[in-house]
Amino acid sequence: PNPSTAKFLSPEGTNETFDPKSCFTDLFEADGVKLLVRLNLDGEMGMLKSYNPEVFEKRGIGTLDCSFVDLNGGTPSNDICKKILARSQQVPEGSAVGFHCKAGFGRSAVCA
Repeated sequence: PNPSTAKFLSPEGTNETFDPKSCFTDLFEADGVKLLVRLNLDGEMGMLKSYNPEVFEKRGIGTLDCSFVDLNGGTPSNDICKKILARSQQVPEGSAVGFHCKAGFGRSAVCA
């Protein structure tokens, strides 16, 4: 990910819940993303509370929370992998699944 845009997931200096509508929903729609999988904890250490999933769901992009700890190279449990696979199989053929975590370099890459 581009660090200059990844920071928009939890902008510094604000205590408000971030609304990614203006940054990401148009991009995801253009790329055919129909499911967005969150791999970080909501309000993870070093981050403010993350986005409201309804912002995406109102625009036809499903969301799935599958958080797991990424400490010294954490990996998802079998249950998390099964949950992601099961939900991904419900995405219409030709559509995309987006993954994100805190920075986009660890958990997202492992799961994608």
